[in-house]
Amino acid sequence: MLGQRQTPLFIESSEATSSKVTLTVPEGLLLKDGGGELTTSCDYGRFRRRESQAGRVITVEEEERTR
Repeated sequence: MLGQRQTPLFIESSEATSSKVTLTVPEGLLLKDGGGELTTSCDYGRFRRRESQAGRVITVEEEERTR
């Protein structure tokens, strides 16, 4: 069971982070389902993850923003 917050979480200002990772993988290794994109958002912010593959190079990009 996960712990539960007993006091409210206070975020004073918005914040954004992003990352991009590229990997060169062995010949024949493929992303399951060929990659894709996932985006989710709520009152507190947004998260997006993109995966793609071009030949042996896999790219993973993530963006997170809190409000």
